[in-house]
Amino acid sequence: EEIVKTPYGVKRIDTGLFWNTLFLEEVIIPETVKCIAGDAFIYCKNLKKINIPINVEEIGDDPFAGCDNLLITNDSPKFTIEDDVLFDENKKTLIHYFPHNPRIEYIIPETVGWIGKHSFYKCNNLECVTITKNVRFMGNNVFSDCPKIILKNESPFFVYEKGGLYNKELTEIFHYSMGLNNKIFEIANTVRKIGRNSFWNCRNLEKIIIPPSVREIGYNPFASCVNLEFDNYSDKFSVENGLLLDRKKTQLICCTSKIAEKEVELPSSLVNIGRNSFTGCESLRELNITSGVQQISRGVFSGCINLEKILIPKTVKQIGGWAFNGCNMLKQIKIHKDTKLATKALNNCDAEVVYFE
Repeated sequence: EEIVKTPYGVKRIDTGLFWNTLFLEEVIIPETVKCIAGDAFIYCKNLKKINIPINVEEIGDDPFAGCDNLLITNDSPKFTIEDDVLFDENKKTLIHYFPHNPRIEYIIPETVGWIGKHSFYKCNNLECVTITKNVRFMGNNVFSDCPKIILKNESPFFVYEKGGLYNKELTEIFHYSMGLNNKIFEIANTVRKIGRNSFWNCRNLEKIIIPPSVREIGYNPFASCVNLEFDNYSDKFSVENGLLLDRKKTQLICCTSKIAEKEVELPSSLVNIGRNSFTGCESLRELNITSGVQQISRGVFSGCINLEKILIPKTVKQIGGWAFNGCNMLKQIKIHKDTKLATKALNNCDAEVVYFE
C-alpha cells in the first residue's frame, strides 16, 4: 500500500500535483492545509482513502475526478458529504459525486445552484440525473465519460434537447448524453459555441453536424470520440482529410481515431496542434508533423497508446504539459535543442528525449 504523507506546514495542495499518480493509494493531508486546488488528484485511479482536514476552506474544481475507488471523509466545517456526494457547507455547490456509488438515478438537491467541473466524471452506474430548478451554473462538462447517462432538466437556465445540454438561449452546447447511443447528432442551428470537452469519449457517435451559426469551438470537445467524422457548415472552420481545423487551417482542433486509421496528412499551413487534438486516438501509430508547426499544445497525444513514431520539426518552439501522457509504445522523441519541453510533457511515457542541432 502506497501512502503519501504531506509535510506538516503545507497550506495548499496545488493544481495537478498528483495528476495520474497511479501508485498512490492513500494521502494524509495535515491540518495546516487550507486549500485543495482543482485537479489535484485527477486520474489517481488507485487512490482509496483521503480525509479533508479541519482547516480546509477552499476546494477547487473537482480535485478527485477520475479517482474511481476513492473514499473521502471530511472534518472541515466548510464542506459536507451526503449520500456519497461532496458539497460546500450550505449545499449550494456540488463538488464531487462518488463514482463507485451503485445507484442508477440521482436528483440534485434543490439547494444547489452550481455544479462543479467534472463533478460526475466517469460515473459508470448512473443512468439518469435530474437537474433541479435552482441550478444556474455548470463547470466544464459536468457529466463527461458517463456511458449510460441521460438527463432530466427542470432548470429554466438550461435546455436539454435530443441529448444535448444547452444554455437557455441555445447559443452554447455544454454536454451530449452518451446514454442515448445515437450515431448522428446535429447541433442546434442557433449555437455559436461548442464548449470544451462537451462530447468527451462519445464512442458511439459517428457523425456530428456543425451548423453555420458556430463561431467558436473550445479545445477539442470531441476528444476520444474514436468513430467520429465531421459534417461542417460553419465558415469559421474547415475539414480537410477528415481533420477539423480553423478556417485558415493554421490550427488543428481534432483528429479522431477513425481518421488516423489511415495516414494522417497535416496541412502545410498548420502552425498550432491544438490542445487535446489527438487525445484518445488509439489507431494513431506514426505521425509526420509538417515543417512550420510552432506549437504542440497541452495533452495533444494523451492516450495515444499505440503511437510508436513521431517526427517533430525544428520549427516547433514549445511542447505542452501532458502532450505525450500515456504514450507507452513511444520509445524515442527527437526535438530541436531550442524546443521548450514542458514539465510532465512525458507523464506516464518512458520515451527517451534526444536533442538535435
